[in-house]
Amino acid sequence: MNILVVGDKDHERQPVAEAVRQLGYSVVEAADGTYAWAAFTRTHFDVVISDYLMPEMTGLELCRKVRLSPHQDYTYFVIVSTRTESDNVLAGFKSGVDDYLAKPVSPIELECRLISAQRVIKMHRELTQTNAQLLHLSNELKMESRRDALTGVGNRLKFQDDLKRFLDERRRYDHKFYLGLCDIDNFKLYNDTYGHLEGDKVLKAVAQTLEGKSRSSDSCYRYGGEEFLLVFTEQEAEGAERVADRLRVAIEQLDVEHKRNEPYGKVTLSIGLSRLSATKPAEVDACLKRADDALYQSKNEGRNRITTAYSAPAQASITLSNSSS
Repeated sequence: MNILVVGDKDHERQPVAEAVRQLGYSVVEAADGTYAWAAFTRTHFDVVISDYLMPEMTGLELCRKVRLSPHQDYTYFVIVSTRTESDNVLAGFKSGVDDYLAKPVSPIELECRLISAQRVIKMHRELTQTNAQLLHLSNELKMESRRDALTGVGNRLKFQDDLKRFLDERRRYDHKFYLGLCDIDNFKLYNDTYGHLEGDKVLKAVAQTLEGKSRSSDSCYRYGGEEFLLVFTEQEAEGAERVADRLRVAIEQLDVEHKRNEPYGKVTLSIGLSRLSATKPAEVDACLKRADDALYQSKNEGRNRITTAYSAPAQASITLSNSSS
């Protein structure tokens, strides 16, 4: 253990420090509380043995500062006092003192206090390590619970977490976001024709393509069975359409056979776009509904295309036809 011995009287401090050295511990001496605090801010000490009354800073004042220190490792604090100062024992414990030693300090009592200190410090270190492991495990479980088990992209819970940030950035910085609701065309027919195992492979391939081909600032979530939700950052309609169409083409270029997805004969994707105009969570559903309506329009108009919905009633939705049909 690393031990700091504090006292303004050399004839009292030095014998204590020497006794600690004889027990095999590393020792630093400080002539008063201010020097001790300066030393503590530079180096963490496992144990502080401090005189009670000292000029500039008393032992209790030093203890309060040590307890307010942000260092994660525990410091066992022992006050050395005379019998006439015993009325201050309760105040000391309230200040964070762990134990007392009476003057003159008995080597045997000193060794007993250090044995106790070693046990307490070990317990605190083990507890700190356990808490760190639990925190790490908790963070891992939280991350895992927000990842779609099949595709590896974020799930709806992850979207709800990120949504708080999106809305905060809209309110504070007027950042612009577009939502893209995507659906694999005729996916039920794909499962019926090729089987669910092959269907799972398609879901993984589509998710990896959407996430891998997106910009680093954009986000991809699995929103339902064969539905994915894209969030495009700092985009107006034209930019969102351009990015979404690039992703639509990337899915088409996977060239995964799908005979029952006529007239394309391969796996394709339909997308509905809507501006995230909400500033409150309660307003988000309306934005998602517009994206869903736009997606439905893409399906009705032949699939493998993008439809952009506008919130203003006077503006019509715009549909981008596929480029490869």
